[in-house]
Amino acid sequence: MSPPDGEAPLRIYHPVSAGLIAVGLERTAPGPSGHCFACSKGNGALLAYYFGKGGREVLVRHGANEGISAHLDTRWVAGHREWILEW
Repeated sequence: MSPPDGEAPLRIYHPVSAGLIAVGLERTAPGPSGHCFACSKGNGALLAYYFGKGGREVLVRHGANEGISAHLDTRWVAGHREWILEW
């Protein structure tokens, strides 16, 4: 299942508490490694969730989408952190 196209922000939520962790925009079309997104709000909270709590499973809301379970990953590219969602 893929979120609808457009410039609607991706909202990343904790899968159990449904608390908002971060907001961002999808950077590129989905590729073999997943959906890359740029975090525009909550990058510190996302870092704490990912590294501090070992959180990898998230809930993604995009546009009118009710929510998609996704696996969160990250990589270092050209001097900046890139976030990746796989669903």
